[in-house]
Amino acid sequence: VYLSFTHIHNAIESLTWAESACKEALTIYSVQNNSSDFARTQNNLSFVYSNRARLGMSPKSNINKSIESLAQTLTVWTVAEYPSRYALASGNLADAYVDLSKLEDEKAHLEKAVKMYDNALQAIDKDQYQFDYEKWSEKKKIAEKRLKMRR
Repeated sequence: VYLSFTHIHNAIESLTWAESACKEALTIYSVQNNSSDFARTQNNLSFVYSNRARLGMSPKSNINKSIESLAQTLTVWTVAEYPSRYALASGNLADAYVDLSKLEDEKAHLEKAVKMYDNALQAIDKDQYQFDYEKWSEKKKIAEKRLKMRR
């Protein structure tokens, strides 16, 4: 609920509310107990952190928190059980690595981003998810181009 207010209300305040709501939910949800809700909540929490970073609020710290949340998400949203959700989380994780590459360890984080874009692309049906497929393909090309320039 709070995530939808970020475009309407004060973004920083809304993100703070959303973080609190997600953390409260994670006191109930776990991988062992309501794993689907756990993954969804971790994914939402990654959205909070990535938006905080985009607003300039401790970008490095918030991107790292987003990465941690997405890694938790991927413990549940596996390619075998939830291919489209796995692809979504993998694509978001790739985006987070690209963002982090602008702040530190550019080459290492771009390599991780390319790997995660590959994971996302391999997990979904190109025809069924054409928009996402094209988006991640393009982002992967950009990350690869940046990597090439670093070598």
